[in-house]
Amino acid sequence: MFSGFLRSISRELDEAGAIDGASSLKVFWRIIFPLMRPATASVVVVTALWTWNDFLSPLIIWARRTA
Repeated sequence: MFSGFLRSISRELDEAGAIDGASSLKVFWRIIFPLMRPATASVVVVTALWTWNDFLSPLIIWARRTA
């Protein structure tokens, strides 16, 4: 999900940061990383749901066996 999102970010933003004198790490943290908030939120939601589903199914099966 992140790689597809990063491909959609314009390369000119990277070049503009370099022209302003920022290092590649500073360009990433100051320009690119804040633009990744929607993708990060999507990954967090999908991962949370996936984890919850992996927790809930064994819990239900365990609860039926002990009852």
